[in-house]
Amino acid sequence: LLAINSITVFGLNAADFAIVNDSGETSLAPSTSRTLNVEFNPQTAGMKQAGIRILTDDLDQAQVDIPLQASGLNPQVSVMPMTNLDLGEVSIDAGSSSPMAVAITNSGTSELSITGVSITGANAAEFMVVADTGETVLAPNESRTLNMAFDPIEIGQRTANLHVTTDDFDNTTISLTLTGEGIVGGAVPDISVTPNSVDYEELRDVNNKVTMIKTITITNSGAGNLEITSLELTGSNNDAFIITADSGESVLTPSATRTIELSYSPDEAGEHSAPVIQ
Repeated sequence: LLAINSITVFGLNAADFAIVNDSGETSLAPSTSRTLNVEFNPQTAGMKQAGIRILTDDLDQAQVDIPLQASGLNPQVSVMPMTNLDLGEVSIDAGSSSPMAVAITNSGTSELSITGVSITGANAAEFMVVADTGETVLAPNESRTLNMAFDPIEIGQRTANLHVTTDDFDNTTISLTLTGEGIVGGAVPDISVTPNSVDYEELRDVNNKVTMIKTITITNSGAGNLEITSLELTGSNNDAFIITADSGESVLTPSATRTIELSYSPDEAGEHSAPVIQ
């Protein structure tokens, strides 16, 4: 019988190698064997060297060393922009900013695992990920895109930090500073109506039900989006006027327009008026 006294991993990078699935025999009859597997799990990139040392009661060769060598590949995370994302000035009453993209890229030579994305800092609640392509594993040269937005609740400079956690040996957590400024006013809408008064002049015969139609244009002359929540005719003579056509936009971007056609078809003679309320 051959007595196996010990089997160990030794050498400069011994911590990167491990014995797994060892059949475990401590003595071997003639022509029998013991089987074990060696696992390589590098902590850093680069060439790694170690050995397996087997000690037995073999009188001629009591120690056998088996060299081990393997190379650790390196995933490498990079973020663009590299250090700071400025989301600009945003009115505290205007909702969130337009999204801006952050690209997380694997610049290394092996797969990169993304284990976490988080936002911290004094004003973290005012910055958010509004869209995310969501990849958790990136092959070399692949990217994951986050769209960031800023929705301030107070005026002044606001800051937070975006953290991306990966299995990059050299940089497990990479951070990006998020900045923005909360302001009052800023990009606000401004409504204008053309014409601001419509005169149908005289409709001489009310009995013939002749209808006169005129067009009114509503324009957003401001820098922010204009939301039209309602449009109606009011006043004591509103039944003499009818909205016969309406392009119907509920939100007007800067310089956009909404057109309506108003008809005048009174049932009685005399002057009639009715404000249009937006």
